[in-house]
Amino acid sequence: MTIAFALETFTMPVQVILDAAPSGMMLVDADGAIVMVNQLLAEQFGYVKTDLLGQPVDMLIPERFCSNHPDNLRGFFAAPESRPMGSGRDLFGKRKDGTEFPVEIGLSPLNYHDAQYVFASLVDITHKKQEAERTAILSHRLLLATQSANLGIWEWDVVRNKLTWDDQMYALYGLPADSQSEPFSKWVQALHPDDRKSAEEAFQLGLQGKQEFDTQFRVIWPDQSIHWIKGAGKVERDSRGNALRMIGVNWDITAEKTGEEILRTYSEELEKSNQELDDFAYITSHDLKEPLRGIFNYATILLEDYAPDLNDDGRVRCETLCRLSRRMEELLDALFYFSRTGRSQLAMQFTNLDQVLGGVLETLDISLKEQGVLLNVPQILPSVYCDSVRVGEIFRNLITNAMKYNDKPEKWIEVGVRHERDSLPDAKEHLKGVPIFYVKDNGVGVREKHFQSIFRIFKRLHGRDKFGGGTGAGLTITKKLVERHGGRIWLESTFGEGTTFFFTLQRGINHGDTESTDSSG
Repeated sequence: MTIAFALETFTMPVQVILDAAPSGMMLVDADGAIVMVNQLLAEQFGYVKTDLLGQPVDMLIPERFCSNHPDNLRGFFAAPESRPMGSGRDLFGKRKDGTEFPVEIGLSPLNYHDAQYVFASLVDITHKKQEAERTAILSHRLLLATQSANLGIWEWDVVRNKLTWDDQMYALYGLPADSQSEPFSKWVQALHPDDRKSAEEAFQLGLQGKQEFDTQFRVIWPDQSIHWIKGAGKVERDSRGNALRMIGVNWDITAEKTGEEILRTYSEELEKSNQELDDFAYITSHDLKEPLRGIFNYATILLEDYAPDLNDDGRVRCETLCRLSRRMEELLDALFYFSRTGRSQLAMQFTNLDQVLGGVLETLDISLKEQGVLLNVPQILPSVYCDSVRVGEIFRNLITNAMKYNDKPEKWIEVGVRHERDSLPDAKEHLKGVPIFYVKDNGVGVREKHFQSIFRIFKRLHGRDKFGGGTGAGLTITKKLVERHGGRIWLESTFGEGTTFFFTLQRGINHGDTESTDSSG
């Protein structure tokens, strides 16, 4: 059949319909010549329609496929039937510029006026192939990620009550991968008897839309070892809200659970040990005071009633006995108070610290004036959740400490708060956003090697009677009070120039940091 005949036979309305089709279309005769083509197909290959009419269809096929095409064409006309072309293999078209693109082709036979034709529809699947390749890459990456993280993926078809697993799920249950097995029965059999009810309830709550599936349960491996599994999933529903399937992941948290158990055991043992130490300190400080008073009283009686019978050495020894007894009682009082600090309950409430500090300064006003100390509070302190009496004691101890250890002719103390982390370049990241209170002085200062030890009970850096004496328990008690508020205390100091004590009344972002005596300097 000639091209002229084809143009006369296939009328303009047919051409209009072909041009409106959403896929490329063409009509090829038994000799492999193109007798009709629509606009979309011509554009896909980079031609105008008139360039293709009468041309061999091989011009649209990459050279590597051309050698087999005549045989394929004869085979189609020998047994004409509608079918996809190239089933099971990738097909490509060749554009006018020689570039190739992936296609899907459908073939249908057409008999007209005793002549045979093949009607071909062609779809450019470049984007489809790209998406398939992208999906394959993502699937592979997901597989690698789940395998590296030891995540098992599962899907529960709620309608058919069928559970499917990937191979990693079998590993989580200590089982060999077995595509013929029924995962649901294996899951139920592996569940620890004490956890079956809670696991099934978690599934049901997820199906009812009350929560996403998120639970922990124990499984018993074939070797009878017990492993903790964490499961998380989400329900997919239809337009009416009915559950269709639940998809989720499982992973082994045995090591985490074991660590938690060890930590809980250590914590309980530490709490018990601390309680025993507190009890020991309380009992010791309380019970030792009675015989100590007896020693003091007898030494006093010797000095008062038997003074004429004592020589100078005897009187000195009795006076030393009285002095040491008083010193020992002071130490026991400090120990007793320290033990009570750890045992008493805090009266926590929202507190205006500006008012608390004002009350403390009122009680210290006479001492500040007598020692000629200039005290400055540059800004208003915030309100925080705390025990007002205990926090007042923190301020009092730090201010008293600053007053005591100052040998300058012009003494000054500054009490304030810093909110920004940038104001303390060396402060730890977890303090960001937490109010940092400080008491700063121009006193004798502390050498860096003593930054930790000054918080130890009864630790003094100077002679017993220097700088007004004392038991050396003040900073220890202050540290204890700060820690009971969930905070931390540290200092910066330059020896001979002054010291700044910093403290917080709550933990920052990192709640695990309990090293409250760590110096930020």
